[in-house]
Amino acid sequence: MFYQKSDFDKIIEEIKKPFPENKRDDFEERLSEYAMTFIQSFAAEKSDPPSKIIKRLQDIEKAAKKLIKLTKSPDGSSAVVRLNRSAARYKKICVTSQTQLSNGQLETITRSNDFTDVVTVIKAIKDLELYAHAALTDENKKVSPDKKRHKGRKARQHFVNDLAGLWSDIFNELPGASLDPDTGDVGGPFIRFILACHKPLQNEFPMLPELNETSALHHYRASPIPKLKRLVK
Repeated sequence: MFYQKSDFDKIIEEIKKPFPENKRDDFEERLSEYAMTFIQSFAAEKSDPPSKIIKRLQDIEKAAKKLIKLTKSPDGSSAVVRLNRSAARYKKICVTSQTQLSNGQLETITRSNDFTDVVTVIKAIKDLELYAHAALTDENKKVSPDKKRHKGRKARQHFVNDLAGLWSDIFNELPGASLDPDTGDVGGPFIRFILACHKPLQNEFPMLPELNETSALHHYRASPIPKLKRLVK
């Protein structure tokens, strides 16, 4: 759960606008869902860069080739025979464990180790080499000198898009923003709503991109939701 009840109360309070109570359940459910999507999207954007992934895949491919080569060396056949003997021996070993049930009783579970024959394992290693090579080919296509890494702004924009749609459905009006003509400060109920929804997530996940009034205004203007709602109306 990304939001506590107190967080929902605080968000509604920050809006400083009458909130339709019959929309409360839908608001909490959808906001929680959008928060989860935001976190997952951010994690996907911040995954390892292609260069790191390529290095790991290269290591996997090299290690797989080395293992396959060892089974094909002059003494490889003898080694494989001994590996098969070990697999056959350990396959007979059973592991017993005990788990305490909710009623306090102990449940005894006996499992047999499922050791596959060595030939099947070697074939799997050969497949692993092929998969690593194919994955390397795909990752190399993603690399270009001018390619920039995402900093989470794309995920944050999608989050604001979702919030814009949520706002429109709750209040039956387009989200908006205002600028103070004297100071140039950004404000308005929807901007406060964006910031209030983001704050608990930022507190829980400090690695998320920060959000202030200026960036909230930028994302609001870039969101297609208000434009689509305007066309509908």
